[in-house]
Amino acid sequence: MSKKKNKSNHYIYVVDRHGNPVMPSRRPGRIRHLLKEGKAVPISTHPFVVKLKYDIPGRTQPIHLGIDTGRENIGVGASLENGENVFLSDVETKNKAVTKAMSDRRAYRMSRRRHRREKKQRHAHAKKSEMKNGRPAVKGERHTRKTVGRDIRYPGCKNPVTHKVIKGKEARIANRRRDEGWQTPSARQLIQTHMRIVRNVMKFLPVTHITIEMVSFDFQKLANVEIKNWEYSDGPLHGFKSPADYVWARQNGKCYFCDKKIAICHHAMHRAKGGSDRVGNLVGLCPECHQKLHSDRDMDKRLQEEFGTAKTCISVLNSAMPEIDRQMRALCDARGIVYDTCTGFDTYEARKRYSIPKDHCTDGYAISLYGRNANNVRLTDSVCMMRRFRKKSGSIIQKLNQRVYKLKGKVVAVNRHKRTDQKEPALDDYMGEYAQTHSEAECRKHFHELEIIPARRTYTYRKQKLVSPVHIGDTVRYEKCNKTSGITKKAVFVAEEIRMSHGKIKYGDKSGRYKKKSPLMKYCRPIKAGSLKFIRTVKLADRLSMVRKEAEARRKKQLKKPKNLIID
Repeated sequence: MSKKKNKSNHYIYVVDRHGNPVMPSRRPGRIRHLLKEGKAVPISTHPFVVKLKYDIPGRTQPIHLGIDTGRENIGVGASLENGENVFLSDVETKNKAVTKAMSDRRAYRMSRRRHRREKKQRHAHAKKSEMKNGRPAVKGERHTRKTVGRDIRYPGCKNPVTHKVIKGKEARIANRRRDEGWQTPSARQLIQTHMRIVRNVMKFLPVTHITIEMVSFDFQKLANVEIKNWEYSDGPLHGFKSPADYVWARQNGKCYFCDKKIAICHHAMHRAKGGSDRVGNLVGLCPECHQKLHSDRDMDKRLQEEFGTAKTCISVLNSAMPEIDRQMRALCDARGIVYDTCTGFDTYEARKRYSIPKDHCTDGYAISLYGRNANNVRLTDSVCMMRRFRKKSGSIIQKLNQRVYKLKGKVVAVNRHKRTDQKEPALDDYMGEYAQTHSEAECRKHFHELEIIPARRTYTYRKQKLVSPVHIGDTVRYEKCNKTSGITKKAVFVAEEIRMSHGKIKYGDKSGRYKKKSPLMKYCRPIKAGSLKFIRTVKLADRLSMVRKEAEARRKKQLKKPKNLIID
């Protein structure tokens, strides 16, 4: 007698003719017959959702939804009353891009205002209309023209503001007020993403219970596991007036590389790379070693491996969790859903009890099992990958290029002074080496022979007032008919990148069956907009294998602590 094969644990999600979710199905043959007979139509590919065209009883079973909260990745898992897994999803929030976009916008704004101010200063100097009766400019202060400055006191400012050449605009203090309950842009995006995930899942699953993991990170406990209660108020700077005093005492007033006197507190991990202002990221150096450090990449890399600590990203989640809890509770009360919360330890206990592998999506499944005695714990075969996209960006500037110096068509120097992490020689270095073997007159002649390409901005297609028919994150339908063979190629995908200069839309990744593709835009049309989309479905085994490889790579690249110094 032949044994009956086990059914696949892959679910097909179903909604009734009115769009209300009903229980998912594990019978692909039955769904295939309904689609062939015209009694159902597919409405989504990832995950696969079909809509019935006939009336069915509205009876459903309880479905528990678990949310593993996070900043970069959010895990989602759903289970039946007996514990069987019906849905897994891993969400990529792209929350770090919000902070980077804000920093880039601030840099462009400061550059734009500086150029406008310098233009006004040049105009005032040409028209002989500079400010008079001021104090002489202090040596070392940044200014365009060597002229007098005046201290002007504005309402709302504690200290007077020094103006040179021209008078600046008065500060608009009234525009700096923040509403009650204001959240930072990164925290607000995180709150919106968590809420949108739950609403998207509730479109194809009849959720009756929601459990989220309430996280609260204790940074001092993470830095020192044996910290006492009374030591929370005594941080690493307790007893010191400033971080510089702490670094001086830690290094006995001596440079880290030599025995000279400390003059500069250097950030081992540069702030441009996400380095923090904590004393563990500060190193005392003398001026000579500090100058040498910025020109020696190997020396800088070695110092980053010993000292460098990146900014803590999970602090955003600490500030966003209370608002996530409040909005999630209001949503559940409005829809009659049972709401509960758990801790990270509860998730660990559930995962350990049912022998569930570690990942964001499987953590969400473990959270859905919290507080229950499940007797049929079984993971689904696939994971739906979701990603958040930045919708309808109005940015005009794409990047700021560098100043380039060429000699007979060959690049010999980049920028007048070497910027951080610049590999190419700067003009100062190039002319310094040239001056060692040539006279001063030859250096001046050689400098005038150089072709200078000024630093200009690279603009996006919006600068040309072009309108893209498709936005990033839109669900797109691709249809191209071959007139010779009569074959029509069709595809439905989520636009992940748009290239207006080439007229193409990119989607997919570099691995496996989802290799990057770039269909022409003229054969595509948007069918659904949105910022949080299911982009593809992957096998759970492949997902767990990739997670293990990434964890192993992170362990190998773990930063080393300094051997003879105390780091907080």
